[in-house]
Amino acid sequence: MTDTTNWPLAKIRKSLAENPFTVPCLLFRERLLVTEHGPMSDDNDKELLVLVDGGIQTEYVYGHVLKVKGRKGEDFWVALLVRSGEAIDAPTIPLVFERYYNYMRLRSEFYPMYAQDREDLFASRTNFEDACLALAEMIRRFDPGKRFEKEIGLAEYQAPEGMCDLRFTDIYGLCGNMDENGGFPPIPKYVYPETRD
Repeated sequence: MTDTTNWPLAKIRKSLAENPFTVPCLLFRERLLVTEHGPMSDDNDKELLVLVDGGIQTEYVYGHVLKVKGRKGEDFWVALLVRSGEAIDAPTIPLVFERYYNYMRLRSEFYPMYAQDREDLFASRTNFEDACLALAEMIRRFDPGKRFEKEIGLAEYQAPEGMCDLRFTDIYGLCGNMDENGGFPPIPKYVYPETRD
């Protein structure tokens, strides 16, 4: 364990805290963020984002709760787990959610996982709180050995038992949002203060 009372380390921490250009990100530190006005939620309602797996196996697993509108116009809440190769984070809560929207809905930066039960990776509920409880159960049961393919040789993979669950694509879409030149919208940037004191 590192001795944080050591004065050089304390000096580094002080410098980090005082410099507005050394900005820490939130999701990897807090692991769970909520916004009252999410960019992906229907009517910009509440949204919740969880970092389930922080890239231990080089990919990231996110939990997401958002409000969606059904085909018949009814509102309901979805809880889901999704895998991505992108480390999505930012120094402010609104920016984390904007970047998540950019990577998932606009760029389709996600991969499917496998489920053994219908609600291992996706559940719909009538309210936000129940959707959060469904997500908590998904996280409790999360096991990479049951969710990811296993590499068994050069470019050969073995799928775990169960089904490849693609229902998250009903929420995020499949094709991305490229412009006429084949490019994506820019990733939202953090705006630093104009000057230092």
